[in-house]
Amino acid sequence: MSDQPKTAHEITNRICDALNLTWEIIGDDILTASGKKEISRETVIEVVLDADSFKTYGGDREAINAFYFLNKFEREEVLRLAFPYETYGY
Repeated sequence: MSDQPKTAHEITNRICDALNLTWEIIGDDILTASGKKEISRETVIEVVLDADSFKTYGGDREAINAFYFLNKFEREEVLRLAFPYETYGY
């Protein structure tokens, strides 16, 4: 990482990438455990942020920390950007 300041757009993209990486890693297990072929966006968000999965699998500590510094409304906006579909599955 460079020492140059990050733009809001860049850090938002990195947060979205980290959120999606987390889902890519845990998604199959979550779907298998639920016994469903698809689950709602709200459930995806819940499991990605639950039990420190995002911190464990997100892969970008700076972006993860930035996410937790956002206020509630900013977090919701980033989560909508990261997970734009109503359902996720196979």
